[in-house]
Amino acid sequence: MKIKTIITIIFLLTVKFTFANLQDYNCKLIPDSLKKNADAVIRNNTITLTITDDNKYELKEKKVITILNNNGSKHAVFMEYYDKFSKISGIHYTVYDKNGKVFDNAKNSEIKDYSDFSSYTFFSDNRFKYISKPAIKPPYTIEYEYITRHEGYLSLPGWMPSNGYNVSVIKSSFKIVLNNSEIKIKEINVNNNKINYLGSQAGYYWEVKNLKAIKKEQYSSNIDNYFTIVKPAPKNFELAGYKGNTNSWKDFGLWLTKLNKKRDTLDAETIQKIIELTKHTQDPKEKAKIIYEYMQNKTRYLSIQLGIGGWQPFSAMEVDRDGYGDCKALSNYTMALLKAVGIKSKYTIVQAGNKFNPITTEFPSNQFNHAILCLPFENDTIWLECTSQTAPFGYLGNFTDNRNVLLIDENGGKLVKTKSYPDSVNFIKKESHFVIAENGGITGTSNTNYSGLKYDEISYYLHQNETNQKKYLQKRINIPSIKIDSFSYVNKKGIIPIASEKISLNTPIYATISSSRLFVPVSFTNDISKTPEKNDSRKTTLFFRNSYTTTNYVEYNIPKGYVPEYIPKNIERKTEFGYFTQIIAYDKGILKIKNTFKQEKGEFPASSYNSYRTFIKRTDQNYKDFAVFIKKEN
Repeated sequence: MKIKTIITIIFLLTVKFTFANLQDYNCKLIPDSLKKNADAVIRNNTITLTITDDNKYELKEKKVITILNNNGSKHAVFMEYYDKFSKISGIHYTVYDKNGKVFDNAKNSEIKDYSDFSSYTFFSDNRFKYISKPAIKPPYTIEYEYITRHEGYLSLPGWMPSNGYNVSVIKSSFKIVLNNSEIKIKEINVNNNKINYLGSQAGYYWEVKNLKAIKKEQYSSNIDNYFTIVKPAPKNFELAGYKGNTNSWKDFGLWLTKLNKKRDTLDAETIQKIIELTKHTQDPKEKAKIIYEYMQNKTRYLSIQLGIGGWQPFSAMEVDRDGYGDCKALSNYTMALLKAVGIKSKYTIVQAGNKFNPITTEFPSNQFNHAILCLPFENDTIWLECTSQTAPFGYLGNFTDNRNVLLIDENGGKLVKTKSYPDSVNFIKKESHFVIAENGGITGTSNTNYSGLKYDEISYYLHQNETNQKKYLQKRINIPSIKIDSFSYVNKKGIIPIASEKISLNTPIYATISSSRLFVPVSFTNDISKTPEKNDSRKTTLFFRNSYTTTNYVEYNIPKGYVPEYIPKNIERKTEFGYFTQIIAYDKGILKIKNTFKQEKGEFPASSYNSYRTFIKRTDQNYKDFAVFIKKEN
C-alpha cells in the first residue's frame, strides 16, 4: 500500500512538473499587450556578470524568447563571439513548439564554430559559436544558456533588456557581482530599479518586467533615446599585460599611447624617399597630400585581429615592408611618413558608421571601433581616412564626419569633433537636355555634379569598370528600354570633393502619347526618397543628421505641331523640414523645368511626422506630374 502511494505521489508530481513546463512556454500565455508591435517576446532573460579582478570576468546568461513571426526569426539564432582572451562553455539550446512542448534540442555536433572572417580580414583569432535549428512555423520558443570567461578585457558587456526594436519583455534581469574590482555605471532610461547588494557580495542588480515593444520607425534617432540600457565600464583594466584606467579621457588615451609607443619609426631609406618625394614644395599641406597619396598607392586595407592586435597597430616598418594593414596600422604608418618631413599628426579613434550612436562624453570608456588621423595645422585641421585607396585627401564623408573622437598623443587622450560639412557643399545638381521624338522617345544628355557628403553616393562607382558603371546607371535612371550611348566621370578630389557625371542616352519610351496629346514628365529623375509609410501613432522623434540640396533642371524640345494644353504651376513650399520649389516655363517649342528640394538637418518631435510625410508625399507627386501638349489640327 505504501509503495502504491509513493508511486502515485511521484506520478502526480511528474505530471504537475510537466504540465507546469508546458504552461510556462505556451505561447497563449503571452499577454496581448506585449504582442503589439512585437516580432518576438523575451519571456525571461537572466544575466550575471561576475568580475573577479581587473583582468578576469565571467558572464552567465539564460534566455527564453518566443518568436511570433518570420521577422522575429533572427532572434532564434544563437551567436556568441570569443577570441584569444575568452572562452565559451555550457551551451544548451532547446526549441519549443507553440504549446510549450520540446520540439528539438541542439546536439554538440550542431554547435558550429566559425572564424570571424571577411573578404578584408587577413589575420584574426576572433571566432563565434553559432546555432540555427531547422525552421518551425511561428510561434515557437527558444531557450538557451551559456557561459563566457574572459582573461584580459578592455570593455564589459552591458544590458539592453529588449535587444532592440519590435521586441517586448516579460522579465529580464542583470546582476553584476564585484570581487576585488571597481567599475562605473552609465544608466540610460532606468527608472529607479537598481538595487545595491547588502552583505558579502558588492554589486548591482536591475530588473524590468512587462516592457512593451518599441516599433522601428523611419528616421528614428539613436537608440539611447528610447531603450533601457545599462553600460558598465572598468575603472581599471588589463589586456595582454597592458594596464590602464578610465578615470578620464586623458588616462584612457595614455593606455593607447603605451600601446603605440615606438611603433612610428621608419628605416633611413624610407625616410629619405619621403624627403625626396616632397622636396619640391615647402607647403606643409601639399607635402601631406603627396604623402597621403603615396600611402594610398603603396598599401591596402586588411583587418588584423590577433590578440592585442585588435588594439595595437603593426609597426610602421612592418606596414612599409609588407604593404598592408588595418585602420590602426595604416593610420600609424601615415603618421610615421608625415613625421619624416616634420609634419605632426595625431592618432585618433572614432565610432565610425553612417548610422552610429554618439559616444557618451561624460563616461570615459571604450566606445570606439575605428582609427583615423588628425593633422592639426596652424589655421586648419585636416582629417585623413587611411583605409581607403581612393578617398580624396582631407575628406572623411559620412562614415566619420561630425562626431566626437579621441585624439591620442604623448599627453594622453582628448575629445574633439571631426569636420562637419555645411549645407552649402552637400548637393546634387543635374542638368538635362532632351529632344522628344514624334513617338515619345527622347535623345539627349544629362550631366550631374555630386558634392560634399553627396559625393559618397557616387564615389564607389567612380572606381568600377565600365561594365559595372553602365549597369549602375541603367538601374539608377530606371527608364524602360533606356540605352546609354556614352558616359564619363570626372573625379575632382579635394577637401570638398565633386564628382561629375556626363551621360548621352536615348529611349523609345518616355513621353506618353494618347490620341492627339503628348504627356511629358516634369522631372527626368526623382531625387527624393519615396513617401514615408503611414503612421498615425508615431512614438519616436525624427532625426536627419545632415542637410543637403538636390537641383534638377531639364529642357525638352517639344515635337513640332504640339502646343501646350496644361503646364503645371510654379510651386514654392517651405516647411521646418526643408523646402521644395518648381519653376516651369515654355517658350518657342522648349519646355524648361527646374526643381529644387532641400532636406534640413535636425531632430523633430514625433508629433510632426505626419507633417513631414505630407511634405514628402506632395513633393513626390510634383516630381511625378506631367505637362500636356496637344497636336494642332492642320
